Amino acid sequence: MSDPNQNIAILRSLVEESAQSKAITSSDYIYLAGAIQGRTNKHLGVTTLKRIWGYVEGYKSVRKSTLDILAQFVGLPSLLLLC
Repeated sequence: MSDPNQNIAILRSLVEESAQSKAITSSDYIYLAGAIQGRTNKHLGVTTLKRIWGYVEGYKSVRKSTLDILAQFVGLPSLLLLC
């Protein structure tokens, strides 16, 4: 069985690669949220992205629907393909 945190780390890397931008500064997350919405037509909040990336505290668990949006952004139908 695979480690969920490791899968999320892989997904974060894939998202950054797909967006051609590292999520480092606050404005990077604004850009990333816009890129995700532009490609998937689904909204993820900037604060949600910051929590997933560890830019702000509060990341304890991530909803499957959020992970599926990130997976869709990188061209995967579901996060389950990383498992």
